[in-house]
Amino acid sequence: MSHPGVAALAETVAGLTPEEHGFAWFDPARVVGHGHGDLGGMIIPAKDLHDVAGMPTSHGSSSRTYTATHTDPFLQSLIDRGAIIAGKTQTSELGMTAYCEPVGMPAPDNPRLPGHTPGGSSGGAAVAVARGLVDAAHASDGGGSIRVPAAACGLVGLKPAHDSRGGTPVAQGFLTRDLATQARLHRIPPTIRPLRIGVLLEPLHANVPVDARTTATIETAAGRLEPAGHRLSTLTRPYGTWAFEAFTEVLAARSRIIEGPASPIVTWLRELGLSISTPELRQAVRAFDSVGDIVLGAWDVDVVISPTLAFPPPPLGHFSTLGPEADFPAPPRWTPRASPFHMLAGPPPTPPPGIPPRALPPAPPPALIGIPGLALYVSAIHLGLSKQVIPTTLDSPWWEIPVLLIYSAANAFGEEIVVVMWLMTRLRGLGWTVPATIAASAILRGSYHLYQGVSAGFGNIVMGVVFAWFYHRTGKVWPLVIAHFLIDAVAFVGYSALGGDLSWLGL
Repeated sequence: MSHPGVAALAETVAGLTPEEHGFAWFDPARVVGHGHGDLGGMIIPAKDLHDVAGMPTSHGSSSRTYTATHTDPFLQSLIDRGAIIAGKTQTSELGMTAYCEPVGMPAPDNPRLPGHTPGGSSGGAAVAVARGLVDAAHASDGGGSIRVPAAACGLVGLKPAHDSRGGTPVAQGFLTRDLATQARLHRIPPTIRPLRIGVLLEPLHANVPVDARTTATIETAAGRLEPAGHRLSTLTRPYGTWAFEAFTEVLAARSRIIEGPASPIVTWLRELGLSISTPELRQAVRAFDSVGDIVLGAWDVDVVISPTLAFPPPPLGHFSTLGPEADFPAPPRWTPRASPFHMLAGPPPTPPPGIPPRALPPAPPPALIGIPGLALYVSAIHLGLSKQVIPTTLDSPWWEIPVLLIYSAANAFGEEIVVVMWLMTRLRGLGWTVPATIAASAILRGSYHLYQGVSAGFGNIVMGVVFAWFYHRTGKVWPLVIAHFLIDAVAFVGYSALGGDLSWLGL
């Protein structure tokens, strides 16, 4: 046992019951990590839904246990940064519930409220951190599995931005006792600036009032923020019951592949998923994917202050003894304001080393726009629908190309920053829908190119749709600036290099 922190943890765990320490498995002689890197030997137990080579994975059920031969890429990235992965923490079976009562294993107990649930599915992680055994524990969140245990145990939990398109709600993160540790783990630099803060007390998917003590806490926190220079507003429900219904169908459909005997709630979800037809699932996924745009259009804020829980954590066994048909809708009444954050599709964050980026749309290649645009321009001239544009050439040979490149860069920077980034941000802030925002940006781009002819105006509208769509999906404007610069640079410098001879195009 080479790491002193592991030895101290082992001694503490040995003096606690499984309900008290929250570990599904812990062997101080079998830890993974070298301790060299920016995490400097920080001990981080893994959630028992995710594999670490050489350690058992149980997925929240003793009947599902196997020894892993590979390590989850997210956890491997932590190892590469110097974390020590020591042990596996308890979770609900396959992470399917907002409470943590694994099958055939002890249910972790809430250190802040003994005899009550610590929340789930990352309940074991929350217990280990709340009891002070570790500074941080690995967790994952699809329907509140980081946020609910954090609220139930008085911790900090962050479900990081991720690409949830296609009905993919799960992201991996951490539970900690302070914000500084979260920032270190996620590599988030601190910033200080005035914020637009929305206060949400209205329930979103269950008509459950917030208890008076929680309301008072929220109001006190909000009251301290406005004098500090932040702007506060009250948020209301941005969508109807269909959003949570879509989330339920997506979650159930993801349960269809579960094999073998399962707990009553998992069996019920699997059967529900098998009853959903392919057209119904497609409709549910479309509704799921639309939630992010609806929320961002309705809430013009940077931060939301809202109680995660409607009431204190209930006793252990409270939900699981209800029977599956009553069990599934009961936890959402405990967390009636959490649903939009199950489905918000933030731009994928820059992954830690070892994790490949997910489904990020590639930047539009300049040739994708330039070559069809040139073909459209030439065709329009031959059809008499456009006039030939003769670019101005410069006479001084040595500075002609640098000037044209500077001009190309200025055009690209100004147009993409103003017509895409600034305009789309402002219109979304005014409540415009995504299609309307993309259309406005594209039409504006096309309209001020009409002096070059109808073909140029139409071509730039098409270019505007492609560029605006890319910005909407990724939040990145610099790839557009670079693509635009290359298009203009080839047009300007290419014409000059050809000496104005376009006879090979029939012009």
